Amino acid sequence: MDGITRYKEVKDNQFEVDLYFVAIDYLVSVNSGQTIAGNTQERRAFKQRWTFSGQKGALRVEKMKEFKI
Repeated sequence: MDGITRYKEVKDNQFEVDLYFVAIDYLVSVNSGQTIAGNTQERRAFKQRWTFSGQKGALRVEKMKEFKI
């Protein structure tokens, strides 16, 4: 996690934040165990906007939107 910015209340019990992070992103076949998409060695920077809702002290992710960086 590189940072969290843009906290915004959307409505009662719901807010958005922008998350910045670096990860290795790939997809593996359950049947064969082989990589079918992405790269298992390359780190990639991400920026995503996550929308959370919460009640009684518990948070739930409602939506994630990815931005090109």
